[in-house]
Amino acid sequence: MRRLIRTLAILLLLGLGIAGWKRKVMLVPTVRAKAPATHYPASDTFREAIANTKKLTVLISTEGWETWDRGTGVLLDSTHVLTCAHVVKDEGNMMLVYFYPGYVLAHGKAVYSDSFKDLAIVEIDVPVNAEEYATFTTEHYDGEPIVAIGNALGSLQWFVNYGVISGGNGKDLYSENLIVAGDSGGPWIDSKGRIVAISAWGIESAGVDGGVSSRTVYDFLQAYVKTLPVKE
Repeated sequence: MRRLIRTLAILLLLGLGIAGWKRKVMLVPTVRAKAPATHYPASDTFREAIANTKKLTVLISTEGWETWDRGTGVLLDSTHVLTCAHVVKDEGNMMLVYFYPGYVLAHGKAVYSDSFKDLAIVEIDVPVNAEEYATFTTEHYDGEPIVAIGNALGSLQWFVNYGVISGGNGKDLYSENLIVAGDSGGPWIDSKGRIVAISAWGIESAGVDGGVSSRTVYDFLQAYVKTLPVKE
């Protein structure tokens, strides 16, 4: 009799344990929606713009006996390149300009610069008959996806990096972890391939990068045009 009572008690406890376990399982929420795959929203929309912008982006190398420096630029027309003033600051050094995808190069010389705006125009000795040249726009907004193309770490390769516009001060636009050494003078483009800024500087410790805004570029180009001789 005692054995029967013990057996019934054990079965009762087991039954209560199973019921409790089922209750706990039922309290666990079930996943009804599939988690989206991580995918940068700009990667597809920028594909054509990147391909076109690479063709008008040039890589710059200044070569000297004691030093060399690397940078980037964009074609304004068949014989002129826009870059940063600090890229072409070493006078007397030979400046080589490489056209995409790198098979042809030209010699360049700075013909106009503004150290405050950190912009310069380089004239090249080999005309480039491109389908289109650099197009600038002042239309942009904070948080807008952008792409930077440049000569990252002076590697003489066309590197691409994604980011967003973080803000600006009128003269410059800001982004985060977008550019590195060698990218100076390279374009920041929107999804339509229009240049919103030119890579100029970075604060590595803060992860903040700056680009000369297209509005500043417009002012610079207007000042340059005024220095040209008037055609009769």
